[in-house]
Amino acid sequence: MTKIKHIFSDLDGTLLDDQGKITKKTQEVIENSNLPFSLVSARAPQAMESLINQLNLNSSQVAFNGGLIFAKNEVIKANPMVHASAQELIKTIKKDYPEINLSLYSLSDWYVEKIDKDIKQEMQFTPQVPKLVDLETLITERPRLEIFKILLITPNESKLEEIKKHLEKLNFPDIIIQKTWETYL
Repeated sequence: MTKIKHIFSDLDGTLLDDQGKITKKTQEVIENSNLPFSLVSARAPQAMESLINQLNLNSSQVAFNGGLIFAKNEVIKANPMVHASAQELIKTIKKDYPEINLSLYSLSDWYVEKIDKDIKQEMQFTPQVPKLVDLETLITERPRLEIFKILLITPNESKLEEIKKHLEKLNFPDIIIQKTWETYL
């Protein structure tokens, strides 16, 4: 029989309860397992930090859906988006879907063009404070900015599905279009 050597777990809808918390029982099971435990999430590392501390995790963690592997404050492996592709994606979204809430994540910062109810809701899950900028200007003026995630938020699920299909047809060779929540792309 194969012995389990390491446990990897998603956060939302898996490890966390409906309030986005780790139950006492879950925490006890993890602590008593005596196995390395890694969180795997679409979240930025800053949005995972409180959970890592709560569980006293020392192993590597996975953020941005695999775009970043880190332990403590050390980057183990970084796989940011190709800058030109990210730039083209942002330009396309802003042109074709100007009403969509658009966020961009670097290793340390969260950038938005507006702070509305969707962004305020997202702010409940992270200690990060979004920086209000024009994303096209930011990405043009900072060609070395490493981008790990572009997030689209809309309360309209059918609109999100329409956008997903549209972006997939554009066939960006180095970008994966992934729905991470009912209203997140």
